[in-house]
Amino acid sequence: VSLADARQRRDEVKRLLDQGIDPNAKNRLMKKSFRKSAIKPARPVSSPKADAP
Repeated sequence: VSLADARQRRDEVKRLLDQGIDPNAKNRLMKKSFRKSAIKPARPVSSPKADAP
């Protein structure tokens, strides 16, 4: 991370705090919504136990 990037991130966090927004809470909400919107793998049609005689 460059010094300029770190300063930019600091300014963004400071702006959020000035607006009364907790940056960590915002990040947690974004991650949580991302996990919910992610495509979940499909379940197999049959299980190995069902195929056994």
